[in-house]
Amino acid sequence: MVSNFEYLKKEKKYDKFVDECIEAERLMNVSYSATATFARRALELAVKWVYANDGELRVPYQENLASLIYNYQFKNILEPNMIERLSYIHNLGNKAVHTNMPVRREEAVLSLRNLFTFTSWIDYY
Repeated sequence: MVSNFEYLKKEKKYDKFVDECIEAERLMNVSYSATATFARRALELAVKWVYANDGELRVPYQENLASLIYNYQFKNILEPNMIERLSYIHNLGNKAVHTNMPVRREEAVLSLRNLFTFTSWIDYY
């Protein structure tokens, strides 16, 4: 199966998060909860990559995913609706890991779609 994230493999600079993106997508055939978990992991790695590669961003005191994505400097560089997309991935991943609530197929697909939108934004900028 060819991944929608395959385009990231063409750039060595994305090696820190591309494999997790591809794995999250591959896991759709195995478990929607696993997809949500890996999408969240891929998001965290991608967000940390942005911090490491943008000289204007300063890592907040706490380096957890919530602190990173809700940091005002980070939010200011994003497109208007991107923070909602990132929050969705973050929250669904936490739901998959920390609760017994099932993740529905539609939720896992939306999480992947949001991850793809974010990685496309990274690649564009």
